[in-house]
Amino acid sequence: MGAKGFIVCGAILAAAGVLAGAYGAHGLEKHLDRYELSEAKLDRRVKDYEVAVRYQMYHALGLVAAGLLAMRRPSAWLGLAAAAWLAGTLLFSGCLYLRVFNMPVPGILVMVGGLSYTFGWLSLAVGAARSPIEMPPAMPTT
Repeated sequence: MGAKGFIVCGAILAAAGVLAGAYGAHGLEKHLDRYELSEAKLDRRVKDYEVAVRYQMYHALGLVAAGLLAMRRPSAWLGLAAAAWLAGTLLFSGCLYLRVFNMPVPGILVMVGGLSYTFGWLSLAVGAARSPIEMPPAMPTT
């Protein structure tokens, strides 16, 4: 996937994150009431949902930023970062969403998603360290 694909995926994930956040604020607890959870379990699920939305949004913005950077200077490291963030969102946030709605998910998948997020940030760091520094063009004087 190239720069344009990173931006498109990031924008779609961000839009979905906004919708998920709105649902979390206005409908989640009502939905979870049907499971007849204890107060502690309900609180845990709401917190897990909030973490899933927050991490989805962070990494959606990361994907957009990677796309914008890749338009200026394409890099395999940016591609690795973007792919890792996309995988991390599907595994980490996706599995947390499933757990919140009472679907069994192996904990290892959530952990792999978190590691994918981390790998993405480390890939970005390596790519930035290996990239030659460019000064922006000087502002014209009048």
